[in-house]
Amino acid sequence: WVNEKAGEERIVYHAGAVGVIYKLKEDDQDFFTGHDDDIVCLDFHKGSGLVASGSIGAGRTVRLCIWESWGELKQRQCITGFQQYAVVAVAFNPDASMVASVGMDEHHSVALHSVETGMLLAHLACDKNRVVSTIFNTGADVDSCANFITVGVKHICFWGPMDTAVK
Repeated sequence: WVNEKAGEERIVYHAGAVGVIYKLKEDDQDFFTGHDDDIVCLDFHKGSGLVASGSIGAGRTVRLCIWESWGELKQRQCITGFQQYAVVAVAFNPDASMVASVGMDEHHSVALHSVETGMLLAHLACDKNRVVSTIFNTGADVDSCANFITVGVKHICFWGPMDTAVK
């Protein structure tokens, strides 16, 4: 992901358990070290400059971290306790008030968390087939802050407010 905040071009990516911000003009890097195991997914919210990253782990020790991609790379949230084995997909909603995550448990559970507090807002079992990605729907004819899509092996699901889903 490329962050062009304040005219600085930065590339956001992960390597092992570290989030990396590469500053193109300065040819320098900053590192986010809030994970204790390999990061397997990452999303960057261009409007806010926030990054969400998910890692693998044992049982419920996996981490979903929300952190700033500027300054000291301050961690906003470190969410644990719901997803199991890994957070395999993560996505911010358009206004960066929520983050959706998909776990690697038997049902590839989907969770919505508040970015501000880290609180679990909603969760549902998704599918026994492998789910590999999620993204919020940014179409003009839907509530883009509440509607998102999950995709995977023999799977596509359009989620509305957490009580509705169309597979």
